[in-house]
Amino acid sequence: MEGEKAGASDWKSFTLPSCTTFLSPHLPPQVSPDAALQMSYQLAYSTLHPGSPPATYESCATRNYYRGRTETIRSLSSESSEFVNLMREGRGGKEGNREAFQRACGRHIELAKSAKGGLGVDRILLAMRKMSEERGRGEGDQLWNDEIFQQR
Repeated sequence: MEGEKAGASDWKSFTLPSCTTFLSPHLPPQVSPDAALQMSYQLAYSTLHPGSPPATYESCATRNYYRGRTETIRSLSSESSEFVNLMREGRGGKEGNREAFQRACGRHIELAKSAKGGLGVDRILLAMRKMSEERGRGEGDQLWNDEIFQQR
């Protein structure tokens, strides 16, 4: 209806394929639509929650490995933080913002390739924690009691 704000129901037909189809013609050839979406998620989150970096999560398949399932792509990086900060503070200018965006997207692709290659950190840390628990050390282990692991 005229004059009303768009609601969540307006986004029901907004799917990833439709979004990437929309984005692709507007992106430089070296920037993947997935990376562009991840950067836009981070910018949107940081705009809504200033001073709080987003906890990013994207799964990727590790099917090239025996019984491979998924690994986590953590796309929050110094490059994505630089891009978000430049955009939010308005200090990058058009060219600076574009360069920061391309660096952040390039870093996202590197992280995605690493995760796909079995070099992500989430699953290995989970395996280490489970092995520690099986050996009776679990929650008493210094690593798992570190402040960084207590944040949820």
